[in-house]
Parts: sequence; structure tokens; C-alpha cells
Amino acid sequence: MFYSNKNSLIRKVFGMRHLSYIATATVLMYASFCGAAQTKHVGEDLFIKNACASCHGSDGKMPIFSYYPSLAGQSKDYLNEQLQDIVSGKRSSHYSEQMRLVVDDLKLSKADANSIADWLSLQSTPAKAKHSAKSSTGAKKAIASANGKRLYKERGCSGCHGSTGNNPVLPNAPKLAANNSDYLLNQLQGFQTGERSGTIMSAILTGIPKSELEDIATWLGK
Repeated sequence: MFYSNKNSLIRKVFGMRHLSYIATATVLMYASFCGAAQTKHVGEDLFIKNACASCHGSDGKMPIFSYYPSLAGQSKDYLNEQLQDIVSGKRSSHYSEQMRLVVDDLKLSKADANSIADWLSLQSTPAKAKHSAKSSTGAKKAIASANGKRLYKERGCSGCHGSTGNNPVLPNAPKLAANNSDYLLNQLQGFQTGERSGTIMSAILTGIPKSELEDIATWLGK
């Protein structure tokens, strides 16, 4: 009788310990899950807080206008450099001036700008568009795209931006493909007119006709 009661007591003790282990493990797993869910890159919070998404999309991939850039996947060095060029006036187009006023109004610190750039650099690069030849517009774009692909290679663009336009050789060279073709053409022409200065691009693009720039932008862009 005593032996039976002893066994029953042992079972109860071990059962209570087992339940205790399960409860502890559950609590730890829940805490871990909550911690992971709450862990967010400070750059993402700043991107949202400073309303960057209102122009560039929630993850920096889908700008609201075709003349605005896709930021996701660009290197941190490139993004920081471009923001500094906008603030300093090296990029002086109408759109860059709008951006300068926004940054000035936000009083964005270099540390915050660096955090945003770091977060954006960790995002995946938007997929490159494919131009279908099914419609007349699509056929024209397909022809321009094929010509642009050839010109991109002949003009030596891959030497800095990579064979696809999305694998740059230098850390401060941008990924070009998957930006809107309107944005790309505007920037290429900006190098020619001096609206974007301080880089070797102005010299490289000297004398290249607009028709070639249009075709290259079509191949690279959406």
C-alpha cells in the first residue's frame, strides 16, 4: 500500500515537473517569437517615419512617378553619395531640388540617412521588365530594347554597371536595370546638360545622341 502510494506520488511529481518544463519552453518560445517580430531595422522605421514611402513606395521598389528612382537594392555607398549630392546641389534638376527641400525640411541627420541607406541596400532589387512584341507599342519597345542592349555593350556601360546593369563593379556605381526608363533617360540627359555633375559620366556621355540614350534606357528600364 505504501509502495503504491509512493509510486503515485512519484508520478505526480514527475508529471508536475513535465508540465513545468512544457510551460517554461512555451514561454521562452513565445518571448523569442515576440522579440523576433518586434526586431526591425532602424532604417525601415526612419524610412516610414520620414514619409519616404510616399514617393518611393513602401519598400523603395515602386516609386509613384516614373521620373522617381527605385531605391531598393542600391548600395549604401551609392545612396549616401546621391543624398549628399542632392543636398549640396551637385544634382540640380527639378526633381533633385524638390528632394533637397524635403531633406532640408526633415532635418535628416547623416546618421539617420545612413541607417535608411543601409536598410534599403538590404532589400531585393526589383525585377527587370520584359518587353512583349504582341502589340505595335510592344514591338517598338522590343526593337528599341534590342538596340539598347547592343549599344549598352558597345558604349562600354558594362565596365562599371555590369553586363545586366544590375551588377555594378564599383560600390558607388548604381544598379540601373528595373528603374523606370523615364527616370534613366532623364538622368542620362542630366549628365549631358550638367544637372548631374561631379562624375565621369558627363565625359562618357558627351556627343551620344538622344536616340541612343532612349534605346539604352528602354532596355534597362521598366
